[in-house]
Amino acid sequence: MWQGYIGAALISVFKNRDYKIHSNIVTKQLKKDAERISIIIGVGHIDSLKSIFRDDSACELVDANTYLK
Repeated sequence: MWQGYIGAALISVFKNRDYKIHSNIVTKQLKKDAERISIIIGVGHIDSLKSIFRDDSACELVDANTYLK
C-alpha cells in the first residue's frame, strides 16, 4: 500500500500519534474540569502539537515561559 511513499507513511504515523496525544490531553482536561494544564513532552512532538492546539478553538496555547519567569 505504501510502497514508494516511505516518507509519507512515516510522517502520517507520527502525525497520527500527535493527534492521539492531543486527544488524551483534552480528554483528561475535560474529565478534571481543569482551567489549565501543563504538559512536558519531547521536542520531536512540540511543533506538531502546537499546530494542532492552535487549530483547536477550544484551547488557548500559552508558552511556558509566561509562567516560569
